[in-house]
Amino acid sequence: MIYVATLKKKTQLGREKKFLNRKNIVISCLLKVNLMSKQLKYIWALLLCISSGLVSAQLKGHSQTDSLLRELTKQREDTNKVNILDALSHSFFSINPDTSIRFEQQALQLATKLSWKKGIAQANNGLGVIFYSKSDYPHALEYYFKALKLAEELGNKK
Repeated sequence: MIYVATLKKKTQLGREKKFLNRKNIVISCLLKVNLMSKQLKYIWALLLCISSGLVSAQLKGHSQTDSLLRELTKQREDTNKVNILDALSHSFFSINPDTSIRFEQQALQLATKLSWKKGIAQANNGLGVIFYSKSDYPHALEYYFKALKLAEELGNKK
């Protein structure tokens, strides 16, 4: 009977030690999580600052694009409209290259209609840049050479 009582005390002490060990492990995990949560708070704050800067830059880009689109509808068919179409092409270049091509082709058509060689060279060069970025090198070279020929005729050494 004494042996059973002693055995019960030993098992009870063993359970208490296990419980205390588990309790210490849980406490240390909670402390680590608390420290990690502080670090995570700093990381989240940093990400929030960075993303808000990116969003404001995107909104600024969108507002510029929107104002160019509004101006485009107001313009007559002259060299200013060619410049606006070229600027729209630049603003869509990284967002949607196909839309950028469409605006640059419209600029090329209008500049050709107006016989404005500088605008034609500008539009050809823009199309060359876009096709180069899309890895369509034959088309890029075609437009680059057209732009180069016109630039030489105009005496533009840039």
